[in-house]
Amino acid sequence: MTAQHADDEAPLPPLPPIQFPDIAQFEPNRFAYDFVGVGEAWAAAAAALELMEEGRKVVLAKLIQKHQAEGYTASAKGLSRQAAEDRALADPEYRKFLLKLRNHRERSNQLRVRWDSCKMYVELVRSKMATDRAEMTMR
Repeated sequence: MTAQHADDEAPLPPLPPIQFPDIAQFEPNRFAYDFVGVGEAWAAAAAALELMEEGRKVVLAKLIQKHQAEGYTASAKGLSRQAAEDRALADPEYRKFLLKLRNHRERSNQLRVRWDSCKMYVELVRSKMATDRAEMTMR
């Protein structure tokens, strides 16, 4: 986000860094609990994002109606639908909504990366354990 946009909509607070346990210290029960938490956080963020995406048309429609109403005068019928939509798309309120939507999309994507990283970590642990077992049988 550029400096000029920083005042419009502050980004969501940063996520704490994710830390995977050393493979030698891996505790399946503890990691499974943490893994579920990551998945639930991603699910909540994805649901919030979906709700915002569905609300995008509602926000735009309300702004179009606002601009059409502002265009009415005693001597004129007001703005055309297209002119009102153009004004709504340029409205600071719509821009603020889009920035908020962007922040939620970014958060959902960040949590998805964490979810995928957790799955990858489990696969790495499984691979390491299989390699260790194979090495033990070779001795």
